[in-house]
Amino acid sequence: MAQLDLDRTEITSPIASFPSVPTVSVGALVTENQTDALTTVTRLDPIYVDVEETSRRIGQIREKIDTGTLQRGDRLGITLQLETGETYSGEGRMVSPSVNVSTTTGTTELRLQFDNPERRVLPGQFPRVDMTLGTTTAVLVPQGATSRAADGTLTALVAVDGTAQQRRLTSQGSYRNAWIVTDGVEDGEALVMDGLSNLADGAQVTTVPVSISDDRVVTEVRQDDGEETGGGRAGAAPDDGAAQDAE
Repeated sequence: MAQLDLDRTEITSPIASFPSVPTVSVGALVTENQTDALTTVTRLDPIYVDVEETSRRIGQIREKIDTGTLQRGDRLGITLQLETGETYSGEGRMVSPSVNVSTTTGTTELRLQFDNPERRVLPGQFPRVDMTLGTTTAVLVPQGATSRAADGTLTALVAVDGTAQQRRLTSQGSYRNAWIVTDGVEDGEALVMDGLSNLADGAQVTTVPVSISDDRVVTEVRQDDGEETGGGRAGAAPDDGAAQDAE
């Protein structure tokens, strides 16, 4: 009987995974069916990642698919960006899309699953999820080259024959640091990147080719030898501007 009582003091987890920091220490008094758990065992591989999206955004995507603006891909591409900014090597899959919309936030929840053998993704983290639904014909316009009015209108200045032309852009969302523009600017046109606050539609400009890094640093490109020099010209006068070709 004493051995049976001793055996019953050993508690095993029903799943193989990792326990959290225990809420009790060795020697503490515990009882059967107590309300406070001794610890929490969490399965980390695979791991679930829950994301939220507005019902409005989901409706807009469905409309794009129905009208042919967005060509649905053969499969859903799901990637994860860790809190460090690093792109996670594993690719996720959809487990269960929710059919309920929150009455307070107007969002619906999606549950994704990722393989996590190295335990790079942990509960409580806030990673970023990128989902590739399909393809669309568009131009990536750097967000730093655009302005948004109080009514939400998105505009950009395009350098055409030495003159700044203001264009109204139609955006279908964003990708990294760029707007996905389907109307308003053509591939290869020069966008004014510098001195936007001093420029108006019809102003004369002298453009300088530049490139933009992932961290939004504008760098002048020398056309003679292809070399780059750091720093775009800030606060340019109305007749100056830095320009980048639309991609």
